[in-house]
Amino acid sequence: MRTLIRFVSRATGGAVETSERLFDGEALTLGRATDQVLQFKDGRVAFQHARIFRRGSRVLLACRAPATVIVNDALVREAELSLGDVLRLGANVLTLIEPPAGADLALTFELDPAASEAELATVNAPLLLSGGRLGKRGWSWLLFLTLLGAFLVLPVLVLPAKSTREALRASWLPSDHAYSPGALHSVHQTIGGRCEACHQQAFVRVRNEACLACHATELHRHVDAGSPRARAVEQMRCLACHSGHEPAPLLRSGSGGCVACHADVSLAGDPHRLGAVSDFGRAHPEFRVTLLRPDAAGIAGASERARLDAPALREHSHLKFSHAQHLDPRGVKTLDGRRVLGCADCHVPEPGGGRMLPIRMAAHCQSCHRLDFDPAFPDRQLPHGDVTGAVNTLFEYYSARYLEGWPDPNARASAGRFAATPGPALAPAERERRLGLARTRAAVVARDLIERRACVVCHEVRVVADAALRWQVTAVRLTHAWFPAARFDHAQHTTTLTPCSSCHDAAHSTQSADVLMPRIATCRRCHAGSGGAAPPAGKVATGCPACHAFHDPRRAPWVPVAQPTDPGR
Repeated sequence: MRTLIRFVSRATGGAVETSERLFDGEALTLGRATDQVLQFKDGRVAFQHARIFRRGSRVLLACRAPATVIVNDALVREAELSLGDVLRLGANVLTLIEPPAGADLALTFELDPAASEAELATVNAPLLLSGGRLGKRGWSWLLFLTLLGAFLVLPVLVLPAKSTREALRASWLPSDHAYSPGALHSVHQTIGGRCEACHQQAFVRVRNEACLACHATELHRHVDAGSPRARAVEQMRCLACHSGHEPAPLLRSGSGGCVACHADVSLAGDPHRLGAVSDFGRAHPEFRVTLLRPDAAGIAGASERARLDAPALREHSHLKFSHAQHLDPRGVKTLDGRRVLGCADCHVPEPGGGRMLPIRMAAHCQSCHRLDFDPAFPDRQLPHGDVTGAVNTLFEYYSARYLEGWPDPNARASAGRFAATPGPALAPAERERRLGLARTRAAVVARDLIERRACVVCHEVRVVADAALRWQVTAVRLTHAWFPAARFDHAQHTTTLTPCSSCHDAAHSTQSADVLMPRIATCRRCHAGSGGAAPPAGKVATGCPACHAFHDPRRAPWVPVAQPTDPGR
């Protein structure tokens, strides 16, 4: 049984920190003994109190007599557990939550905040040294020197000799593994065994300068240099948010450090740009999207930020498009008959599945909205996005056909459209006549394509009578990055239970100006905050780092600030 244990601890001020541990075994044992998976420091808990195990699809709890457990306020010795059940063993609170992918069982563990110090104290039998030849002070010094020599002096002496060091690690004798924090994370494997790359001074915790020796060019400030919080932020330790060793996560998921500033907008920075945030589930402003803002000519150019609950929120893309029409369950008309379209026919994830690739005419639209102009040559299509180039292409195409004596399939319908067969070199008058026919034909076809059956279907078209080119087709500017500074991965959210329609209400959208990004209420259906108690059943505890990055690539690189020497680790 693979079990995820999420440890929840509460700091001063209400901030909550979490850490996780995976356990593989037949049963999850609970008790006060050191061999238990979850060891409780509570005198009311037996040494081997209870065990949680699976039998088929059922999760069962069994206590070792005479021990009992309070499950959902009922005192039991055996019980079948389900999501949301709360177990109490003295001052220890366990809550069953939805297990993530790859885990059979998941639960949170925290101490009851109302428990007193006396209740958490472990009752131990007194240790008497009166029967020994040495007094308490003598035994204390002997034990201290023994531990010092075995766990510190011996490992330090063998550090210079690699072969001896490795042999000591492989033996049962104490080695530097006794105080090693664990293996390096995979991203730090290039450091190898060079501990001094980060631990530059003995018995001094890792300083920011050691991290920036490798990362200075890729890390950026969190706030502008002129921000009132700039000095305080730059003096933060990198290890306040990161860990270099397993099994601790490389990026801590708690929100405590973020909320310390962002719960008070006046401390976080510009109060007009930022909103107060203390918990995603209870105190977080509505999402804001980045939209292209139209200029004086009506063309979308610079971007603007707008809340999703803003009145009359619109995207100014100048595209004529209806999601409802294209998602009609009866299908849409194509050259091959009716075809039922889905979101994936146009919205394709980028490599890795994070965001979506931009919509392109050639890749996503042209299979249905073709730009062919001659039934005799259906594979010949006009270039998209260049009206002048399209008109010139038509004139060049028909000029070549008429000058080469191409037999017009419709020539017999009108004497003025006669095209001669190949023969001797054309006289200048005949050449001009044929070019005139080609120019007229190109203009007729261009007008049909632009004003009736192709461009005008998706674009705003304006006819200018006296201009050199009589058609002005407004370019489409689609918003690609709606949340450019947010972390979101479509691949992690795509399951059989979460179709696109669960977040994007495209089936009822009849205008391209509709903003179909999900609001915060949609995300809160699955995500809860991380600043309170255990999340409700079926929801995921979500801290600030899950969606927001600390280092802002739009700002200048991080500058190390001298920190006072701290002997603590």
